[in-house]
Formats: sequence, C-alpha cells, structure tokens
Amino acid sequence: MPTDAVLSMAEERERLQGANPAADLKFFLGRQPSKRGRKRDLQWFRQEEARGLLVACRTLKPRWFAFLLVSFGGGLRWGEATALTRADIDWRRGRIHVQRTWSESGGRLERCKDGEDRWVTVPVSTLAALQAHCEAMDLEATLNAWTPDQRQLVFPNSVGGITRYGAFLELVWQSLLRKAGLPYRKPHAMRHSYATWLLEAGADLRWVKDQMGHASIAETEGTYGHLVRERHERHVEALDAALGSVSEPEEADGTRESFDSRRPAASPYVPPGTGRPLSADQSGRESMVEGKGFEPSTSALRTPRSPN
Repeated sequence: MPTDAVLSMAEERERLQGANPAADLKFFLGRQPSKRGRKRDLQWFRQEEARGLLVACRTLKPRWFAFLLVSFGGGLRWGEATALTRADIDWRRGRIHVQRTWSESGGRLERCKDGEDRWVTVPVSTLAALQAHCEAMDLEATLNAWTPDQRQLVFPNSVGGITRYGAFLELVWQSLLRKAGLPYRKPHAMRHSYATWLLEAGADLRWVKDQMGHASIAETEGTYGHLVRERHERHVEALDAALGSVSEPEEADGTRESFDSRRPAASPYVPPGTGRPLSADQSGRESMVEGKGFEPSTSALRTPRSPN
C-alpha cells in the first residue's frame, strides 16, 4: 500500500476517535436469548393450575403461601417480592410499593429493574394473607430475638435473613410443583400469569404496563399483546346488540325480519359447458370455502383462454 494512503488512514482514525457504537451493539445483541429460549421462558399458569399450586403450598410450605400470592396477585419478580419491607405495604389502599429488588449475583439490595418505582394494587385475598403472614413473623421474631432490621423484612427465612434463589428453588419451588403434579416452570411464570390473567379479563394494556413496571408500553404489547387479539375480535359480535336491530327492516306487524330469514335460498350450481346442475353433495364439494359459506370455486369462474 502506498505510504500516502497509510498516512491518510491513520489521520482518519485519529479524527474519528471515540467509542465504537457498532461494537456496543454487537455486545448487546450477543447477550439476547435465542428465539427458542424466549418462547420457552414465556410460560404461565392456568388459573386452575395456580389454585392447585397454592393449595399445595398452604399444606406443604405454609410459610411461603403469602409469597406466592404476592407473585400471582401482584406480578412481582422474585427479587422484588424477596426485598419487600413492612413499610412498602399500604394497608389502607391495598397496594404494595415496589422500589427495590434483591440481586442474587451481587448479593445485595438494588433499585428495581428499569429504575422505576411503582405502586401495585393487589387483591383483597392477597392483602389478608399478607397480614396473617406478618403477624406470624412478628411472633417468630419475638421468640428468636431478631434485630429491628430483620423484623422489617416481609419474607425472611428462618434466621431472619433473605432466602437465596437457589435455596428457594430446591427447598420450596420444586417440591411444590411435584406436590401439585405440574410440569416445571420458573418462578417468573407467576409474573407472566398475572399479566396474562389481567389482559384476558379485559384490563387496559396501559394499566397493565404500569402494574408490571415495564419501561414502555411497547414492551408490554410485544410480550403479551397476542393474548388479547382473540378477545378483541370476539367483541365485534357484541355490535349486533347496537346495530342489528337498526339494520333489520321492520315488518308490517311491527316485528323485524332477521338477516338469516332474508338470506336467498341456495340455487343449483351449473358448471360452464355442462348444461345440467350438480346435486347438493356435488356442488358442495366444488364450491365450499371453509368457514365462509358457499362460493363458486375459482377454477369454475375462470374463462377459457384465447387461442392467441
């Protein structure tokens, strides 16, 4: 390479000093889970499955019953529920202040994901279970002489500290799934269940976004938006109540003629060039379009090509 060209390239690099945004993008993309991994992680419980899991928890691990209810009834991440303190519960308004999470890798409390605090409204049954749980923990704290800091934790372990995720999986979660006869799912599936149930019940997507603590509504829609499409399509049928009575003509006696009664009777289908109608069975095979009623097949409607 000519010397002048080498000097020119060196000068260009000197002029464009700074971080390489493409390198950062490559690093970011490399950390994303595969499509199969994202599909596998996005699992939730049907409501009857959740009830079975909760029954098993109340029988086998009653200490964790309120914890599961908070995860199912508030959509909290595992670390967020673990980091809850007594001051985070607004008993009068029936809500929980989610503002920190437990970092398993760092072994410390941190600000919650996305740096956003949020108030999560929880069901009355969850609030009642929380109250009973806190009363039980108060008795245990008195018997074991816990410190004031230990008494502030909503879900302490038996020595007044924070339970590690691995211990929860091995000692609590896996045994509950086996007891309930359910296939394995991560604890995060309780959070997915919360969002799924809300959307299927007709909750507004923007409100669910705030409850979940997502950074944007695009994140909520991209993760759960497909769950509400069928529900919205079913609502179209409800328009009959508002529009159907108007669109149907009124008879002389004051009654209205339904659309089905005005539907023309099916006429025998005569294929071109045959000169004779087909039977009902034959015409059905030729012209039925699944889910749409009777229409002539496209091959029957095609006109002969010109010799030219």
